[in-house]
Amino acid sequence: MDNELKQLRHNYQLILDNLADSFNQRDMDSFGFKINEFSVFSSFLVAAAFLGKNNQQKVSPALEEFHKSIIVSIVDRITADSADEPDREQIDKLTTSVQEIMTSRYAEYSGILRAETKRHDALSPFSLLVDSFLSHGLDQPLDTHEDIRLELANSLRAIMGKM
Repeated sequence: MDNELKQLRHNYQLILDNLADSFNQRDMDSFGFKINEFSVFSSFLVAAAFLGKNNQQKVSPALEEFHKSIIVSIVDRITADSADEPDREQIDKLTTSVQEIMTSRYAEYSGILRAETKRHDALSPFSLLVDSFLSHGLDQPLDTHEDIRLELANSLRAIMGKM
C-alpha cells in the first residue's frame, strides 16, 4: 500500500477514535451520534491537514483513493443496516448521495477553517468548526455541554498539530 495512503488512513482512524472517545467518556448517548457524519468530518480533517502540510492545491492520487475508500466505507455501513440487499442502481444512487454530502460538508468546513485561521480574536481555534460538525453529527444540539466543545477544539488543535 502506498505510504501516503497508509498515513491518510492511519490519521483518519486516529481522529475518528479520538472523536468517539470524547463522546463515549460522557453520558451522551441520548444525543444520537451520526457515525457517517463523524466519518465525513474525520476525513475532511485528514484531507485538510494533508493538503496544508504538503502545501498542495491539487488532490494527489493517494488523497483521491482515500476519499473513495471513505465513501465505500460509508455506503457499506448504510447497506449493511438495510433489511433488503440493495441492487447496483441503489448502490450507485447512494454512492452519489454520499459524494454530494461529502462535497457539501467539505466546502462548509473549508470555509469555516479558512475563516478561523485568519481570525485573531480570543475565541478558541476550531470552535466554529466544532460547532458546525456537531450540528451535523448529532441528532440533538449540545446547548448544555460547552465543555465538550472546548475539549473537541483542543483535541483538534493537538491532532492537527501532529499531522
